[in-house]
Amino acid sequence: MIRYLEGKENEITKELYSSVFCEDTEGLIDYYYDKKSPGNKIIVDEWENGIVSMIHLCPKKLVINGEVHFINYIFAVATKEEYRGYGIMKQLLLKALADMKDEGFPFTYLIPENENVYKSSGFTTVKNRSTKLKKVYSRPKGIKIRWAGVHDSGNLSDFAREIFSERYSFYLSHDDEYFKNVIEEIKIENGRISMFCDISDNSIIGYSMEYPDGEVREMMFDDKYTNMEYAGSEEKEEKPFLMVRILNLKLFFSLLKTKEKGVCTVKITDDSLFEENNGVFGISFSAQRCAIEKSEKKPECEVTLSKLTAHIFGYEILNGLPEFFLNHEIFINDEI
Repeated sequence: MIRYLEGKENEITKELYSSVFCEDTEGLIDYYYDKKSPGNKIIVDEWENGIVSMIHLCPKKLVINGEVHFINYIFAVATKEEYRGYGIMKQLLLKALADMKDEGFPFTYLIPENENVYKSSGFTTVKNRSTKLKKVYSRPKGIKIRWAGVHDSGNLSDFAREIFSERYSFYLSHDDEYFKNVIEEIKIENGRISMFCDISDNSIIGYSMEYPDGEVREMMFDDKYTNMEYAGSEEKEEKPFLMVRILNLKLFFSLLKTKEKGVCTVKITDDSLFEENNGVFGISFSAQRCAIEKSEKKPECEVTLSKLTAHIFGYEILNGLPEFFLNHEIFINDEI
């Protein structure tokens, strides 16, 4: 039986989580179920002998073209090993997608272990990520480096807000709550956030999230410091990182803006789940807003929903279509 768990029932999925995501430490799993899980919706397939499959839907605070939206992030997609290969997860995922669409979500997203698993459900890769390894750096003159504590969350948030609003059109909100959570999470994994401050006024000029294995999952510096030695890192093994699934075209396009103003007519195909996302559409676009409506005009081009999604996020640009974000920079880096 497919159903959503209620209240404290979320805790009963902990055993399945621990068995599938065995790379997560016991402390991190406890933290997730104590602090994060209560605010999430968990959809499960429950048989007589218990839960065999689950998906966690985590509401995330995203900033899209300067406006805040709460969007579900799909997390902890898991099936017991002996039940894999029977299409159980596919049915669970399709149910979750249909419900989110009915609830008015314009899109959803996930960070895949294997992108091919999700393509048949309409997910499209929109961003790669390289593993970053911390360089050994010397302390620049006039800059001090110290580890961040929970009391630094407000200052880190103020710094990040200015940087992110200038660089990105689509990003996870780095507010005070975000940094409080990250500081706690990274401490559990024996990592740290290094804060780089100007000695003259103690202002933050950058930060780096560093883990014991040398991985740097997030590094952000003021523009005038990004080319300095300590602001660099070695990159290796770029791989697909972020996948998006558009649920409602009309709502999704209402989030977008463009550098130019105009109209175009496009035939969109290949959404096997939601037929209303297929057909000929007229798209109007400007720096103020975008809109999409069904049209009887002859289309200027034909594109699959997947290719359109990749274009909108700047992952694979298509000729003849406008750039739908004011810039193509997106930043999503939160994995639990």
